[in-house]
Amino acid sequence: MFSLFLLAGCSDSGQTPETISSVPAGVGGENLEAIAHDAFIYAYPMMEQVKTVNGMFDFLGMQPNQASMNPKLPWENVGQPIVAPNLTSMTGGIYIDISHGPVTIEIPEVKDRYIVYQCIDVFTHNFYYMGTRGNSGEGGRFVFHKASQVISDSSATSVEMEGDHAIIVIRIDIKNEDEYDRVRAIQEAIRIVDAPE
Repeated sequence: MFSLFLLAGCSDSGQTPETISSVPAGVGGENLEAIAHDAFIYAYPMMEQVKTVNGMFDFLGMQPNQASMNPKLPWENVGQPIVAPNLTSMTGGIYIDISHGPVTIEIPEVKDRYIVYQCIDVFTHNFYYMGTRGNSGEGGRFVFHKASQVISDSSATSVEMEGDHAIIVIRIDIKNEDEYDRVRAIQEAIRIVDAPE
């Protein structure tokens, strides 16, 4: 039903609300137009998120609940699917899927440079940050879960999610090629330590 309203509102088929046979009784004219408008506004961020995640899957070879890091220097990454306006960050990502249970990630302590783990849900909400500003670069374990799920690792920081899926975009500053090995070591220390199979 949701998709009918979205498609009806966005279609250029010449159909009017009165000619769409599956429209519920009492919904027509301006009301249908308002519903289609709201459906589009609601769905557009999710469509953009899917496009970005698909680009990251292709670019980084991402798999659910696995850290995927880009080993290229930032100035070699023209055309990547995530924003890199200053070309000073090496990147990576984690696609979190908690539909079958909580997922725990482990990150290293990083105090010598700017690092951010930007957690974005399917509604494009930035719902959590880790890194330089989020937790002063402290390392640790973070368990992503829904409110209804049981967390087995009580020592990990709890991160509650609204839905089943999220993307963590990782950016690590690098000044020049001399820092490449240090940044690659940071990337390799970011890992999933517990996830449902």
